[in-house]
Amino acid sequence: MIDINNKTTSIYSILKDIKKDKYNFELPVQRREGIWKPAEKSLFIDSILRNYPIYPALINKHSDTEKMDVVDFKQRFTTLRDFCNDKFKLSASLKPIDINGTIYEIAGKKFSALDDEVKDEFNKRQLSLLIMTDATPEEIADIFSRINMGHQLTPGQMRSAYESDAVRASVYEIADYAFIANSVGKAKIKSNGDRDLVRQTLMLIENGNGFELNSFRKDDMKKFIEYYNGALESDETKASVIERTNILKNALVKLNERYPDGLKSNLSSVPMIIYGLYKTIKDRKSTEAYFNWLDAFISDLVNNEEYMQYCKVGTAGKDNVIGRYEYFRNVLRNLQ
Repeated sequence: MIDINNKTTSIYSILKDIKKDKYNFELPVQRREGIWKPAEKSLFIDSILRNYPIYPALINKHSDTEKMDVVDFKQRFTTLRDFCNDKFKLSASLKPIDINGTIYEIAGKKFSALDDEVKDEFNKRQLSLLIMTDATPEEIADIFSRINMGHQLTPGQMRSAYESDAVRASVYEIADYAFIANSVGKAKIKSNGDRDLVRQTLMLIENGNGFELNSFRKDDMKKFIEYYNGALESDETKASVIERTNILKNALVKLNERYPDGLKSNLSSVPMIIYGLYKTIKDRKSTEAYFNWLDAFISDLVNNEEYMQYCKVGTAGKDNVIGRYEYFRNVLRNLQ
């Protein structure tokens, strides 16, 4: 049974602890920071200032380090921090608030522009914290799913939860490369589409290196994560995995130089395109020859019936993944 304690603390104290880096906002099950729209952020701050009820934050405290994982309340905590740091204005449509009989305007204001009395109310506001101690990652994932109205974690969140710390750090780092972000787009980044694209690319790279490529479906991606966790942990394979990852990073830099806006026309082909340049660099072939071929491939993609047969319904299925992969492999064999 998990030990849970309830405490209240002021927003001022919470913000001070955030500044001291006492809170961890990067749990695998969590969505990215900044998911909330401006209107949602503004409404939350308005609720704080009006002393409306706010449901408790759920925290997991580590007894050995005193570090605190934010299990549920991430968007709210980061919104409080950003508002206090003048990162956004309140909505221009917000009504004035009453503090001890005095009316104060808050609409359209950043934190620094609020009256001192309003700032004081903001800082003094008490929030409830439910603090667990030393909950396991499995317990956290289960609890997170249950408290979010019973909704299941997204596949991307589950994959992050399966990954070892080393694998997760590597996937997150690669996903931050500009070519990945620009190709995926903001909407898919919010659902971890960029990280899944990295995982799929790594599956192509690791095929034949102790891993057998099958499909990009959920179960096969989970099998890959299990393989990659072990490969990056083992003394026998770690160095070679890192070497391949470094070649991948080099390829992403070159792709960004060639296509600074990314490649959005056919997302299912992006892992193949990245793999193609990775393989070109690894085999010491001409990157310019690959890019010249790739420019022509992209410009006439919709008319490429041989390739496009693998980009229709069920692009994550085995036949389509292997079909796209083998198409690129055949091109690379003929590349000088």
